[in-house]
Amino acid sequence: FQWFRHWPLRWLLFTGGLIGCACIATGFVFFVEKRKKKHAAAGLSGARIVDALAVTTVTGMLIATAAMLLATKLLPPVLQHRETGWLQPIFWLVWLGPLAHAGFRSKPVASGNGNPAWAEQLWAAASLAAAAVIANWFTTGDHLIKTIGDGYWPVAGTDLVLLAGAATAGAVAIKYGRRTPGSPSPVYEAGLAAE
Repeated sequence: FQWFRHWPLRWLLFTGGLIGCACIATGFVFFVEKRKKKHAAAGLSGARIVDALAVTTVTGMLIATAAMLLATKLLPPVLQHRETGWLQPIFWLVWLGPLAHAGFRSKPVASGNGNPAWAEQLWAAASLAAAAVIANWFTTGDHLIKTIGDGYWPVAGTDLVLLAGAATAGAVAIKYGRRTPGSPSPVYEAGLAAE
């Protein structure tokens, strides 16, 4: 965490971080989608492994981060070694769940289809992000109406970003769920349309 005095610089760094994450996520999707059919035709399992890792790297990180934020509200503040002894292990242990889930659900990838873990994990990330906002309200009393009204922007901004992230994850999960089996992912289709 790096703190800067000027809010525009903070938002610029935050936006740059989001753009970098979007580049990595779309790169994973493009890489897997481009090779999935070839691997399926050749009977190779490489695309299945890479797809599971891509799901875990993208949506698993969202789930682990949201779970860690939720844990900051649910763990007692007086807990000894809270940040290093509890929050970091929670992050990594939670991240292992999406890894196992993505690998378990990757069977359709072997035949060139999409992995249902994408949508399922996006729903999990959306739910955890919304739960973190609700937990903040119940544990501190800082709900959006109060924090915006008081001009308490660090907390209001965090809650708004979490809710926006939850809405985005839910929207992408819905779009992913509507695709027909065997069709490329929505991100891949959008990239092809842009070319």
